Amino acid sequence: MLLAIVIKNLIWVLPVCVLFGLIGYAFRSHRLNKLKKRISELESDMLQCHADILTLQKENAELINKLNNNPSVPVIPITGSNPGKENTTEGVPDVAARKKLLGSSSNKSL
Repeated sequence: MLLAIVIKNLIWVLPVCVLFGLIGYAFRSHRLNKLKKRISELESDMLQCHADILTLQKENAELINKLNNNPSVPVIPITGSNPGKENTTEGVPDVAARKKLLGSSSNKSL
């Protein structure tokens, strides 16, 4: 009698376990396929962005080469000293004279 109950339960339990296993496998494979599709979309988007960046860098390099090779554009150096340049301290007043003036005005107020 006990053997009959165990066999009867195995007849129902084993197919149910197999069915739920197959359903779980189907859900998992569907989710993995969806994730793989999303990854491939992101990879193609990144490749497109990198291609755009490389195109912009190429255009930038071409413009720099064009500016460097074009002698008709005048270049004025911002820094650096030339031997023929005037002295830049000509317009600045003497520090000693300022100290004298400030020192004498402070003595008068005392």
